[in-house]
Amino acid sequence: MINRKKTIGVMVALMMALGLLLPGAARAAGEIKVGIFDLQKAINTSKKGMAAKAKLSTKFEKLQKDLKARETEIERLQKDLERQAAALSADARFEKEKSLKKKMRDFQDLYRDYTTEMQKDEVETTQPIVNELIKIAKDLGREKGYTVILEVQKSGVVFAPAELDVTDEVIRRLDGGK
Repeated sequence: MINRKKTIGVMVALMMALGLLLPGAARAAGEIKVGIFDLQKAINTSKKGMAAKAKLSTKFEKLQKDLKARETEIERLQKDLERQAAALSADARFEKEKSLKKKMRDFQDLYRDYTTEMQKDEVETTQPIVNELIKIAKDLGREKGYTVILEVQKSGVVFAPAELDVTDEVIRRLDGGK
């Protein structure tokens, strides 16, 4: 991942150097037109992206509610054990502690399972939207004569003038407007 970012950064730097340091050479080969695109913003603000996030949020809330109920039950059992510890026989205390530890392990396993499930669901839900956004950005680039359109996070763009940003146009097209 770091090597890919470095490679993209080097490519961007070389393109900028060609455009800025060698304007004659760049113009001879045709004008360089660069655009930037914020994929995360597009996912978060497009109609399809917001619908996907809402669907994921609903599921996440259900899983979180289940975890909270289980956590509350473990806390209750822990307090009961602490209160009854002096009155219980060694064997009874051992069994209650064993049961509590098992519930805690089960809770941790369930937490990991839910986390994995949510990550998988997020990818499955957003990947088709990401693919569509990338296709729209490519089509926009061809249509408007861009040499390159860089995705903001993956290319490491720290600053770019607002007029280079094509994100809003891509979102408009995704949402059905042209």
